[in-house]
Amino acid sequence: MFTGIHYITLRTPTFDACRALYRDRLRLRETAHGRRPDGRRLSIFQIGPTSLELHEDPTAEPARHPETGATVNSMFDHHAWVNHFAFAMRDAF
Repeated sequence: MFTGIHYITLRTPTFDACRALYRDRLRLRETAHGRRPDGRRLSIFQIGPTSLELHEDPTAEPARHPETGATVNSMFDHHAWVNHFAFAMRDAF
């Protein structure tokens, strides 16, 4: 049974702009900031019981609509794309 969203991960080639948006403009609480094992930057923001993970990825490509090819799933103007998300669950089934 789903009980909420545990975390959402966003990949972005514009890490500084995205980080500023979530931290400075939206005033989300940044609980961690550092580097991943591959050297790319990472920030984690807490939103209630949910975490938003922001991952620097210069090669991140947007999702595209299968018929039109138009970009979908962009976050505001800063080109961050959902990489994955995890649900909080009480049990598997």
